[in-house]
Amino acid sequence: MAKSVRFLSTCVVLCLFAPLTGAAQTGARATSTCSACVDCSSEAVNARTVRLKFYNQSRMSETDLSTMVALNNRIWEPYGVRFEGTTTRTDAVTVVVSGRERGPAWGSYQTVLGETLFAGHHATPYIRLWLGAAEAFAEATRVGIVQFFTLPREQRNDILVQMMGVSLAHELAHYLLDTTKHSSRGLLKPAINVADMQRPDIAHLELTRSQQSLMCRSALPARPATHK
Repeated sequence: MAKSVRFLSTCVVLCLFAPLTGAAQTGARATSTCSACVDCSSEAVNARTVRLKFYNQSRMSETDLSTMVALNNRIWEPYGVRFEGTTTRTDAVTVVVSGRERGPAWGSYQTVLGETLFAGHHATPYIRLWLGAAEAFAEATRVGIVQFFTLPREQRNDILVQMMGVSLAHELAHYLLDTTKHSSRGLLKPAINVADMQRPDIAHLELTRSQQSLMCRSALPARPATHK
């Protein structure tokens, strides 16, 4: 019997915090359209709902988790995907939020904030996020000319929630597209600039044309078989 290979696709953060005047502001609503999905505008695409079942092993509150889901809905809205939190559904994507810090990726000094489990070369509905890693990274940076750790607690928490929300969106892209591949730009960049994590700009977190097309194909209902 063949042994299933299990590996992880990770999201890392890159660079220092960019200057902030309004830290952790709510990301702008998506204004772009899924241009590559014009030909697949069926109701199946528009009605796609993905449920998330959180296992919170961190200090994050229910409000923080809801904010993360809301951010993902803004990021994914152009592609006809909506997320809902659930505590009962067995078909939901498991999202484990750990309060611990995950070590850097092998051979890299980049900080890993999230990872998606793959088995047999396919994504499984299992995502792990590392709040401790986000905190450790943020504590060593500045927000403008101010050290992150000197900011008011609420402001620090808002920034961390945004970072975790973008990390979740990146991992959900791996899951929904069923790919370990990254792109040179957009949501599936291998290392997302931390400025786009702390103040998410939806225009910088888009799917590429080929990724949008793949999303459309995966969302369309299967065609009935024809018999001759």
